[in-house]
Amino acid sequence: MGNNRSILCHGSCVLLLWPLILTFSFWSNLHSFRPLCWVEHMSLDNETGLDKPGIRVRSVTGLVAADYFVPGYFVWAVLIANLARIGYEEKTMYMAAYDWRLSFQNTEVRDQTLSRIKSNIELMVATNGGNRVVVIPHSMGVLYFLHFMKWVEAPPPMGGGGGPNWCEKHIKAVMNIGGPFLGVPKAVAGLFSSEAKDVAVAR
Repeated sequence: MGNNRSILCHGSCVLLLWPLILTFSFWSNLHSFRPLCWVEHMSLDNETGLDKPGIRVRSVTGLVAADYFVPGYFVWAVLIANLARIGYEEKTMYMAAYDWRLSFQNTEVRDQTLSRIKSNIELMVATNGGNRVVVIPHSMGVLYFLHFMKWVEAPPPMGGGGGPNWCEKHIKAVMNIGGPFLGVPKAVAGLFSSEAKDVAVAR
């Protein structure tokens, strides 16, 4: 965007100003990171479970949404690179990012994330000769995708209206990686002890 400007809000937050859109960038420098500012912007409204008034935080979209967590700590980068080596490209790979702070249904209310996943899967099946997709959800995305499969076949307004055979027609396989089916007790231990030996940026 040629007409965007950067305005320094304070040491850790850069205010990017586009026509009618204000967004904050927190990740430009982790060393000048301001925890209270981060908490303020990452917290949701207690009543609605959505954004606080005057604050908008959105997920990054596309394959870069989860290639690297921080420099030197990859999430999907190696898998994306290996799939590209054997011929996969943007039209045959899709990264479905969602805002993990929201309830699953509120991702649809605010961002239409479930509808976008449905549309992208239908498009991928249509543009790839009717071949059904293989879905590889990770961590909380495993539970999110289970919710999606129920939602997509449920009737509107609370569902996607795909009908009872939508998943069978569009999905060949689901390969879950690290789904928290029994919860995440290690996260609780990390919150109480500040243990971060498994996270590169926190070392």
